[in-house]
Amino acid sequence: MIDENGIARVFVEYPDYEEIAYFISPNCELDNPEPKVCEPGLPLEWNHAGEALKVYVVQGTPDGSFTFDLVQWQTGEGGKWMNVHVVDGMLSQAEGVSLSCEVAGMNHYRRPVPVHPIPTSDRLLIPGDASAPLSAVSVWNASGQTTEVPISVTDHGLALDCTALPEGIYQIRWADGACFARFMVMH
Repeated sequence: MIDENGIARVFVEYPDYEEIAYFISPNCELDNPEPKVCEPGLPLEWNHAGEALKVYVVQGTPDGSFTFDLVQWQTGEGGKWMNVHVVDGMLSQAEGVSLSCEVAGMNHYRRPVPVHPIPTSDRLLIPGDASAPLSAVSVWNASGQTTEVPISVTDHGLALDCTALPEGIYQIRWADGACFARFMVMH
């Protein structure tokens, strides 16, 4: 269940079922988080020194007491962070730490920007200066692939038309990667 503040709660029908939720994001700390090889007929290669994906793993509880924040993508309760990567089509994981996209020494790089509404079913609004060329805006799905989304300029920033996007988690980047936001589409 996801509440109006973007907090996901993981429930389980224990002892009948053991439910685990995986919140997966391409590693926003990387300059280019895309897979090295992602083509039909070839084994996936998505390594980035073992940290291609950041995953928050949450065990469900009957009362949904374990959570993950889908707005910030940095905090949760009752789960653990994993680093996940793929080499020659083989998935591997190791214990990790939370996403931290404001890394010391990276100057302004990767500044999270609040967007709304989250989740969205039609239009996502990005407040602020819309001076960046629309061609410099990129949207990535949870698999780390760029996705085409119609973007328009409004009086208060940018608007993304999310009506054709499948439900899921996305990331948008602009200003040469210096600004980013994550959002969820639910229809």
